Amino acid sequence: MKETEKQDKKKILLLMIIVLITLIAAAVAISFAFFSYVIHGNDEASSVIIRAADIRIVFDNREVIIEDNFYPGDSVSTEFSVENMSNHELFYAIEWKDVGIVVDTHAFTTGDLVYEIKPKGTSNGITINPTATPSVPVVIEEGISLAGRETHTYILTITYINAPDRNQIANIGATFLGRIDITSSQRIHHNPTP
Repeated sequence: MKETEKQDKKKILLLMIIVLITLIAAAVAISFAFFSYVIHGNDEASSVIIRAADIRIVFDNREVIIEDNFYPGDSVSTEFSVENMSNHELFYAIEWKDVGIVVDTHAFTTGDLVYEIKPKGTSNGITINPTATPSVPVVIEEGISLAGRETHTYILTITYINAPDRNQIANIGATFLGRIDITSSQRIHHNPTP
């Protein structure tokens, strides 16, 4: 009798395994059929295309300013624009990058070389009053709002301050090297100058 009970238990166990495998196979087949129907049965589906916003800086007259024989009181200017190529408002930062000096030279005395940034004409944007040129990369302003398909045009002016009350002989042979650039930015509570 024990042998019969053992065989019955084996048969029941085998039957349970077969039923379990059959249920799993049925569930997988039904799921596959459902998802296949959903994927293949959606004739009105179209491709999804996502494009990131495009913002760029454009130098209008010259990207590189090289001035020799720069004397106290001299200034040099260049114009640049920030263009929003998307349809949505973006925020950007203006930065000095790659700041340094040319090999075998030295920097200007702090405060003797200044820069300012002003919007050109009726262009919106920011105004940076005369500020000493930096000795390291620095964010000039961030969180500047630029509406979709709009452009901010700026004039960057670098001036060698004439300080007759100070001896500026230390500036002989001095150089300043830097690059204006833009990067994306977070919104900051900032009201651009109209």
